[in-house]
Amino acid sequence: MIMRAIRKSMIAAAIVLIFGSTSAYACCTEIEARAALRSGDFTRAASAAQTNPSIQTRLIAAEALSAQVLLGLAEDGKETAKEALSICESVLAEEPNNTEARFQYALADGFVTRATSPFSAWRKKLPQRTFDVVTELVATVPEDGRTHALLGAWHMGILRKAGEKNGAKWFGADVQAGRAAYERALELRPNDIIILSNYALSLAELDFAAHSETAYAMLQTAVSAAPQDAVETQVQTRMQEVLRLWNDAEAREKRIARFLDGDG
Repeated sequence: MIMRAIRKSMIAAAIVLIFGSTSAYACCTEIEARAALRSGDFTRAASAAQTNPSIQTRLIAAEALSAQVLLGLAEDGKETAKEALSICESVLAEEPNNTEARFQYALADGFVTRATSPFSAWRKKLPQRTFDVVTELVATVPEDGRTHALLGAWHMGILRKAGEKNGAKWFGADVQAGRAAYERALELRPNDIIILSNYALSLAELDFAAHSETAYAMLQTAVSAAPQDAVETQVQTRMQEVLRLWNDAEAREKRIARFLDGDG
């Protein structure tokens, strides 16, 4: 399914690698690119594929682009996610079974779907395509908690965009299926700041009265965990802000929506 979803991979990759729109300056060796990503220099890391188009460096570039989308740092989140998709497509054209490329592809694909209106997404069958990509990924690497988190995010994201009734009717999204996927993700990665944060905010937005205690506890775990890189550090900072606003319903709801919408 992932390979069938690839759109003119080699042409797209050539555009990214030759004309790269991610940065005014190019980077670097694989080690330097990874260091730039971990330190939060996402623009530099994302430029790596322009001058060092190894598979690993391209995947670092795709991850950096998605980090910018996740944190609301991209000037145009949808276009940045599409750029990450193109890079992943170029890798998958060479190594169809590269699991990290498949994960990064699924992540970026989900960001594109999120940025598309429910009607346009329905008309283009984007949620169905993303669902197929994610479920295939879960089946391939069930031991990777990140894949289960993507599945949970798919269900919860569809429901928040389309509503519970339409989300279920149009796309088959389901609250319990989303929660089960997230719970499995946390069994495998109990201190993952990004998974904890997305799950907690999704529950709080879905039904604050019903889930506030659970969501609050997860956010407390997220802000107490040791961040592994700049992405987790920045997510942690945003969750600390959510906790400060927890008892201010209007401000809390706006802050949660900003993060889940990719606006920072």
